Amino acid sequence: MARVIFYDRFGAAVAYMDNAQTVVLFDGRPAGLIRGGSVYGYSGRHLGWLKDGWIRDHDGNAVYFASGQRGGGPVPPAPRVPPVPAAPQVPPVPAVAEVPPAPPVPSLAWSDLSGTALFED
Repeated sequence: MARVIFYDRFGAAVAYMDNAQTVVLFDGRPAGLIRGGSVYGYSGRHLGWLKDGWIRDHDGNAVYFASGQRGGGPVPPAPRVPPVPAAPQVPPVPAVAEVPPAPPVPSLAWSDLSGTALFED
């Protein structure tokens, strides 16, 4: 699978996903897991949803857009060139994931979360 890069509302590359489950920050820190379209922290806390190339918060607002996203969100800015990723750290053993809440209706607004704030679990 090709690397998917996640950008914030300012076009800054925040994290990437090399496989279908693990999200890694560009400084090498493991940030979260994608399971069944839900985004989880390693603590097991539900953080949001990934759908159609958008990671959304619990209010349905866009936090990140992925390289190759397919519309369905606010107008994304021009993506900046991503930094060279640091060597990924060994991820912790994930805790048991909490049951996700019902997803909200996706909005065309950006979330107030910026940078790595969604993953600060």
